[in-house]
Amino acid sequence: MSRNPTSRSTGARSGAATPGGERLLSVESLSVTFESERGTVRAVEDVSFDVAPGETVCLVGESGSGKTVTCESITRLLGDGEIDGTATFDGADLLSLPESQLRDYRGSRIAYVFQNPQNALDPVYTVREQLVEAIREHHDVDRAAASRRAVALLDDVGISNPSTRADEYPDSFSGGMRQRVLIAIALAGDPDLLVADEPTTALDVTTEAEILDLLATIQRERDTAVLFVTHDLAVVSEIADRIVVLYGGRVMESGSATAVLERPSHPYTRALLRCLPGRGGRMEPIGGEFPDPTEPPDGCRFHPRCPHAVAACRDGDQPPLYAVDGDRDRVASCVYHADGFHTDTVVGPLFEEDDGERDGETRSDDEERDGETRSGDETGEQFDGHESDSGGEQRE
Repeated sequence: MSRNPTSRSTGARSGAATPGGERLLSVESLSVTFESERGTVRAVEDVSFDVAPGETVCLVGESGSGKTVTCESITRLLGDGEIDGTATFDGADLLSLPESQLRDYRGSRIAYVFQNPQNALDPVYTVREQLVEAIREHHDVDRAAASRRAVALLDDVGISNPSTRADEYPDSFSGGMRQRVLIAIALAGDPDLLVADEPTTALDVTTEAEILDLLATIQRERDTAVLFVTHDLAVVSEIADRIVVLYGGRVMESGSATAVLERPSHPYTRALLRCLPGRGGRMEPIGGEFPDPTEPPDGCRFHPRCPHAVAACRDGDQPPLYAVDGDRDRVASCVYHADGFHTDTVVGPLFEEDDGERDGETRSDDEERDGETRSGDETGEQFDGHESDSGGEQRE
């Protein structure tokens, strides 16, 4: 199965809320730190995003970007991390609730599907026993009713002959079937938000597609919001309404899936897309090293690996989230979107086949604006005359 992440076959679902509308979850200025022998680990810093009812929001980035920490901090599943900020779910700030009240949200209103299902299921209990336990944790029903509900959930997630298979142990199920069981357990509390953390990582491509189809069906039938964690932009292109790109614990870019995939506006997002096969050209791995979370670089977290980095990228704090093309729901943490910088440097053609068309558009727009002819390929300069100090090469 081959997917082109920049050619979305479906766009955002018509039932998904638009930015600025109703919010089920609103995360604001979330920061998470851990103490280690090497010093303070700044796992997540100043992360903000919203999830609307029935919407799929994807957190995207390399391993270590802070995706899982972000998701687990929402319901304070982290062990010894220090969490700052707010995570408002249906009007309640989950980060300030007493533990006794927070339990009313975990599993019932917010449920998790974790990666590696072989480790998430208890091998000494049957699938029915594990489902019954989950159902009775969130609903006041007797064991017989919970058992019937368990079989119905297995049927809902596509497990054939569910009444028989419910009495089998997890090791008799394939990886894909075990993931279906985990999804059934997550649905036991009838959640409003399903947090899926790399749920297809260990699966083959065919099984991955089946699980993604299952999640889409569940969402459509139950109007469940999904917060989906992945490093795979090809998966994102199949399911996302909106995308939040993380790197080094900071938000690099966010916006609608169509906008981010078709017109990526941060060098890191563009680098992720260039890593993927099926784009009509050679895959281009990201050079350099991932930042040390105990000693992150000044300025933009991505600047040591960015081919367009200038002095302004290296100084101070992470750049603010600038509106892209005047759209306040489409933002990128990159100085090239500030006044006086040449935005086309980081929003130019991504694929070789677009170069000619993009060049023509750029020349036409520039000629109409100021009578000058500039190519969209001339991305080494900013409007104020500063030049990129990277010479177009990635730096360690």
